Amino acid sequence: MAEQRFKEALEAARRKGHVNITDSIDQVLIHSKGAVDAQQQHEKLLRHLQTKQLTQSIRVPTSDTDVKLRLRHLQEPIVVFGEDAPARRDRLRQLLANMA
Repeated sequence: MAEQRFKEALEAARRKGHVNITDSIDQVLIHSKGAVDAQQQHEKLLRHLQTKQLTQSIRVPTSDTDVKLRLRHLQEPIVVFGEDAPARRDRLRQLLANMA
């Protein structure tokens, strides 16, 4: 009895277009432009968050002298105009994240 009601409900849902059950394996789902744009935006945001998470997990020296030595070792400018020590640490952290 319950099985019959389930089959009837499934068939009603299929007729209304709420359920799509086919025997074919070779179906291709075509997304609308809005769905594709949303998916691309989601992927971009996910990459950004992963990069940010990686950047925050990289350990860099706290000593400004050590930071400058690491920058010099990477053949990067040790000081950029207007840059203070915390900004220099962030730049080193970002460079190391981009190398990973």
